Amino acid sequence: PDLIQTWMYPADLIGGLLGHLLNVPVIWGVFSCYTTRQFYSKRSYILLRLCGVLAPLLPPAVLSCSEFARHPHIQIGSPHVTLFFIPTGFPTSDLAFKHIYRRKSPVQDPLKRPLRIGMLGRFTIEKSHDLLLDAVGRLNRLPSSIQLFLAGGTGIDQENAALVSLLKQHGVLECTTLLGRIPSIAEFFDNLDIFVLVSESEGLPTVLGEAMSAGLPCIASEVGDARLLLNDSRQLISNHPQEIVERVCFFKNNPKQLEEIGQRNQLRVSKLFSQKTM
Repeated sequence: PDLIQTWMYPADLIGGLLGHLLNVPVIWGVFSCYTTRQFYSKRSYILLRLCGVLAPLLPPAVLSCSEFARHPHIQIGSPHVTLFFIPTGFPTSDLAFKHIYRRKSPVQDPLKRPLRIGMLGRFTIEKSHDLLLDAVGRLNRLPSSIQLFLAGGTGIDQENAALVSLLKQHGVLECTTLLGRIPSIAEFFDNLDIFVLVSESEGLPTVLGEAMSAGLPCIASEVGDARLLLNDSRQLISNHPQEIVERVCFFKNNPKQLEEIGQRNQLRVSKLFSQKTM
């Protein structure tokens, strides 16, 4: 090849060494945010630190999909002059947009039925499912009720005893649907009123951009590049269950804003984060 491009630390390290031996330039990719030990397995953390040491030597350039993630990676060794920020792009052409993201179901008045919220994310230390379930439990003790839909792969199913235990602990087992891996994110988004991303660590959160492309209002932890994507304090939270409760209640009591904010999100992604632009 004329060029090798790699993503994630094992591929960066292996591809970088091979490219060096073959005298082929290698462009590394950064897709994660924090570089602290708590978010990684022992093996992944060792590879991350090795990449930091070798970053000034192997790749002529490193691409980060997250502006926030640039700084931790510079701190562990990546030269700032060769670490570039290029955000994730989302399909926004008419054909791709209709096929992948457009919501098919008309928005019903959430005052007349349970509000449907959902989160995409595997069961891992970065994703704060416990906080979300705490908030949904508090919401369901109020007059208004919530239906929660969880999907996203590893651990989001009835086989995960830890997750089922949390559902029971917060009293939300009956109102929660666990979908595990899903074949179509379009159908998942189509079933929701609000997309939620409660997380401790993000780069540029792809699922958040996808939900915005689907025309959904969002409630997201202010981590990584969530503010860069949303640029709307109404949709950003600190990681406290009561703040999630208050934000959901705000949307529940202002159904017109559900549609308006969803349309705004859709337009923002189309204008600023399209695949064509990136």
